[in-house]
Amino acid sequence: MNTREYKPLQNWLKTQPTTKTQIVLNFRQIEKILGRKLPPSAYKYRVWWLDQSEDTRHSQAFAWLNAGWQVEALDLENEAVTFKRV
Repeated sequence: MNTREYKPLQNWLKTQPTTKTQIVLNFRQIEKILGRKLPPSAYKYRVWWLDQSEDTRHSQAFAWLNAGWQVEALDLENEAVTFKRV
């Protein structure tokens, strides 16, 4: 698992003011934060965005969870994800 590739997203989420409890980002914004494109699976499969259990968690999920956020909602059609502070 390569968690380094999602470290820019983790760092960005960590810098959000504590008064923010929810953030909506479209996939293009996430790609700008990462400095690269998301994989095609992020555009196609809901499972890519699942937080899952610690044993089955994807490297991208570690990034937002380690920053104190989780996925609250996903809109694949409009290519947007809502993160909620935990």
